[in-house]
Amino acid sequence: MNTRIETLNPETATGKSKELFDIVKNKMGMVPNLIKVMGNSPATLETYLVLGQLTEKGNFRPQFREQLALAIAETNSCDYCLSAHTFIGSK
Repeated sequence: MNTRIETLNPETATGKSKELFDIVKNKMGMVPNLIKVMGNSPATLETYLVLGQLTEKGNFRPQFREQLALAIAETNSCDYCLSAHTFIGSK
């Protein structure tokens, strides 16, 4: 069975999802599809974003964190993550 979860439109989203989408858009200049899917559960999206904020407080430089993310994405054969972290790393 092939089930897909709806991606929310950041322009028409409301409530907490809209608030979180705006934060991501202000930081990245866009809202990635993964975030649009997580917006279906604002608690899940907020947890994901807080986890990201916590890793930013660690000792690793941003460039090294992206290198790690790329290595993990490649090991996991996750084309989506490879693409996303290549984009993030280019900024």
